[in-house]
Amino acid sequence: MWGINPITVSKIITGVGVSTLLLGRHGSVQQLSRKIKLYMSEQKADAAKAIARSIANQDRSFYDKVKKELKTELSPEEYEYIFFGDS
Repeated sequence: MWGINPITVSKIITGVGVSTLLLGRHGSVQQLSRKIKLYMSEQKADAAKAIARSIANQDRSFYDKVKKELKTELSPEEYEYIFFGDS
């Protein structure tokens, strides 16, 4: 899986699930978007891509909301790599 630790991805997704309960769905979208931006800024694009793919497999409407939020916050190249780039 692109050299990404599945346990780390699971921890992030679980953390977002807990925040959904506490903050509501919009808060968790923002939290996950921040996490993806953090990984991109730390040059961990593969981790950001793995998180996005994991979300897509679990909840398509949530994935679409994250995509929409990140479209304005990432560079076009980063956005393209995470959401449309080849494996």
